[in-house]
Amino acid sequence: MELVYEPSGSGRCGRHPRQLVESAALAPEARFRYFMESLQTCHHVWGLCRGRHWLLIHDGASRLALPLWPTWEHAEDWNAHQYSCWHKEYAPRQIGKQTLMFDLLPLLVADNLPLELFCVPGSRGMVMPADALSDWLVTSDAIVLDQAKCWQGVR
Repeated sequence: MELVYEPSGSGRCGRHPRQLVESAALAPEARFRYFMESLQTCHHVWGLCRGRHWLLIHDGASRLALPLWPTWEHAEDWNAHQYSCWHKEYAPRQIGKQTLMFDLLPLLVADNLPLELFCVPGSRGMVMPADALSDWLVTSDAIVLDQAKCWQGVR
């Protein structure tokens, strides 16, 4: 699995600093929607990685979870506000949608590890089973494919 380190500000899904502050101030449910819309639009998410090791955090229910963010800047901001110095060894890494769907999520499902989506300093993210995100991605891709087929039929 190849992962690329590239701040999202340089790509088509970059965020203005004001948008970063506004999106981080949203309630967890609204941040969840923001995360899912960003994943559909930008086709990638961000996690924190050290070499080949992904950061896992406690999800509030004494379980480990993989935290993911919609942009490099959100992941970096969360990491910068952590008090433990070992977090500083981790850096944001991009995870493409296909890599997420076919490589990472199956591993998380097999290990029964949930995701914590878009946590921000001082507020937890939405905890979601990895298989639920996998199902949602498959369904949303099928809807997009069906819409594309419908548009081709109109021409």
